[in-house]
Amino acid sequence: MKLHFLLLLFFVFCATEEVELPTSLGKVTGLVTTVAGEGVLEFRGIPYAKPPVGKLRFAKPEPYGEFPSSGLIATEFGEFCAQSLGILQGGEDCLFLNIYSPQTPSNKSVMLWIHGGGFAFGKSNDFNGAILAASENVVVVTINYRLNIFGFLTTGDDKLPGNYGLWDQRLAIQWVKDNIKDYGGNSSEITIFGESAGARSVGFQLVSPRNSQTLFQRAIMQSGSALASSYINRDPVEVASTVTESLGCPLNAENLIDCLRSKSVSQLQKASNSVARALPFFPTIDNDFLKHDLGLALSNFTSDNSMARTTNVFSDFGNYDILSGWNNQEGLIYMNTLLTVSEEMTGRNLSEGVSEEVLLEALRQWPFINYPVDQQPKEIVVRLLKDYFSSTAEILASENLSIEKKRVEIYSQIAGDLVLKIPGVQSLQVHSATGKEGNAYAYEFTHRRSAYGAAWYDGPNWLRYGADHTDEIPYVFGTPIESGDLIFTDEEIQLSRDMMKMWSSFAKTGNPGEEFNQFEFPRNQTYTVLNTEQFERKTYPLNDVQRLWSAVDSAILQTEVVDVPFGSTESDEKYKYKYLDGMLELTPEEANKVMTVLLILCILFGLVSVAAICCFIIWRWKCAKNAAQMSVNNK
Repeated sequence: MKLHFLLLLFFVFCATEEVELPTSLGKVTGLVTTVAGEGVLEFRGIPYAKPPVGKLRFAKPEPYGEFPSSGLIATEFGEFCAQSLGILQGGEDCLFLNIYSPQTPSNKSVMLWIHGGGFAFGKSNDFNGAILAASENVVVVTINYRLNIFGFLTTGDDKLPGNYGLWDQRLAIQWVKDNIKDYGGNSSEITIFGESAGARSVGFQLVSPRNSQTLFQRAIMQSGSALASSYINRDPVEVASTVTESLGCPLNAENLIDCLRSKSVSQLQKASNSVARALPFFPTIDNDFLKHDLGLALSNFTSDNSMARTTNVFSDFGNYDILSGWNNQEGLIYMNTLLTVSEEMTGRNLSEGVSEEVLLEALRQWPFINYPVDQQPKEIVVRLLKDYFSSTAEILASENLSIEKKRVEIYSQIAGDLVLKIPGVQSLQVHSATGKEGNAYAYEFTHRRSAYGAAWYDGPNWLRYGADHTDEIPYVFGTPIESGDLIFTDEEIQLSRDMMKMWSSFAKTGNPGEEFNQFEFPRNQTYTVLNTEQFERKTYPLNDVQRLWSAVDSAILQTEVVDVPFGSTESDEKYKYKYLDGMLELTPEEANKVMTVLLILCILFGLVSVAAICCFIIWRWKCAKNAAQMSVNNK
């Protein structure tokens, strides 16, 4: 996963003085900073929950309550949640949030940011909301939540139910709902937004039966969706047993939780790191915060448009206003997986491409890591993907690439589409199909950053031409406007201003602006391309590829259909048709029948029209003849 850690360095602030604010929870001291020529009140490290230590480790968070009687000093960021990127960082006492509020009259719309990081790393401190707040007159909130083993360890039952990180997020949103009025915000106009795992978190909050529109009203999902099957832990026992046994806490032990709570943060993090690549810690279906496997629900929707079940599973999802989008080269972030596999299997990097064996092994490791199937169905899916992309030349950046290099691009395309792009499109489709009141808008970000973006990229230069995963974040937070020593072009500065306006307009009104049309399924699936050149409206995003992914998800989540033999063109076509045409609502046979009926109706309409015209001409001729006869008689 790509880091966000240097984003804070992109801002130039001048802290002028401290400010004391009376609130319903007690006195709080923050800072007055000057950003983009505007004054912003900044409150850092506000605790929204009790420290999740001792009996609260591996448990739902509890509200922090009132501030100390002497007041809360909120001029420094709080600790971020324990994580490891080579070395242990952060700690357990980490459930803090930060508030950025313009020095303007109160009742401002609120934008609450949930950071990404694969549910394994990240922190709120890396995303300073001051420029967005000052430029667009909104209150911006950023939050921490528990990660990796601390946030998502589960045994799949009541012993360790999991999803603690999602519960942290919900409590933070509730805190904002209850208290943001004290900081100039409107508690009835809250938008939650996030990127990557943060966007998936937003999606989980949208579909959780524990939430409603009284808690928040709108959502923005950047490069992520709760519908991404790769980010659901469907085998929690395997993950939990591997970790707990390495800690000397057998899974079936009566004192399992006490044993785990007796371990140090570093011991738990070390155990987490030992399995993170093969068995990552992700949200799970706990029958509490999440009651349905959204991947299976989506499979039902795409295969037979089962609206009754889909509406039941997705609850009030369609009644929220949503803005969802993706970057055009999302898959570049996963190139490290392909690079690692290539180095392990062949000792080569990616500069000259990879073999077929390397491509298939990398696909098995990611993005098919969390699919509950044995090796044979995976092989079927991989072959389907390989055959499809081998015959789809238009997706490739250059026809001059060797087959070895094309495999590198194929991997990037598959990983980005399956994990990040297609789930975003599917979220929009389900929202539109099940919604009653909510608006839906879509975007694609395509600008390749002129500054620091390439530093995060591990792949070959010949592959990169557009926007990688996370590339849009600086423009949303206004980085180019006050970028310190970094250099952005005038066009990039304007793009940032435009995107901040779109995001904040959506937060205020549910509409990002005139550059967008509403996304409507299935007839008007429109999205807006965002870059420095022009804002172009397009339709039916990733349509052909998306239907393939519907087939793939159905094949690996509904294992009874993977027994179809792959040896003849006929069987392949029958297998794919069952799932590829779900989003189009018609099978090929039905489409042929409909077209035949329409053709017959058109012919009949034409004949009737011709007959009507002939009758009209005859009637006019008779009228003219009668008029002429009457004229002669009158004379």
